[in-house]
Amino acid sequence: MWLPFLYLGCGAIIGLWKNPKIEAVFGKLSSIALVILMIVIGANIGVDPLILANVGTIGINCLLLALGAILFSAGFSVLLERTIIPLDELRKKISPKEGTSTDAGGISFFMLGIPAYLLLGLGIGYFLIPETLVFLLDYLMRAALFIIYLGVGINLGADLKVFRYIRILGWKVLLFPMAILAGSLLSAFLI
Repeated sequence: MWLPFLYLGCGAIIGLWKNPKIEAVFGKLSSIALVILMIVIGANIGVDPLILANVGTIGINCLLLALGAILFSAGFSVLLERTIIPLDELRKKISPKEGTSTDAGGISFFMLGIPAYLLLGLGIGYFLIPETLVFLLDYLMRAALFIIYLGVGINLGADLKVFRYIRILGWKVLLFPMAILAGSLLSAFLI
């Protein structure tokens, strides 16, 4: 349970060096780890005959639940940002010269490929992984997650503005995860 925090902390320490080469390498490694994670999640589905037998029912329920959680969580977060925590004003306080652009580049081709990686993993799990090797999926999943944690930590350490936001917001920073939780719970309740 404590290992993710250890990896985040180690990544933050590495990020403090602000080495562009390290940041670039871990940016790519994090992307590869995300692909591996999606393939492993798909493979875990592919090796489980009970899940495969009910994939139609489970799939529709999961899709509706996920879409509802995304919509409600995003809606609550936007409402929170526009009423209680005006991030544009906070951004101006922290970096008045940078303006207020929050454009992250839109949805990437990489992100659109995530369902394909899940399906690839499902096929690999169903057709290629023998029952004697299923235990390796757990190790692959953990390794991918720890690389992602380390990459996130490096990004946090390299961009200390995040900590300024947290210091200025104080306890209000907890309202965003609470809004996301509330949106997810509302989706689960309604669906």
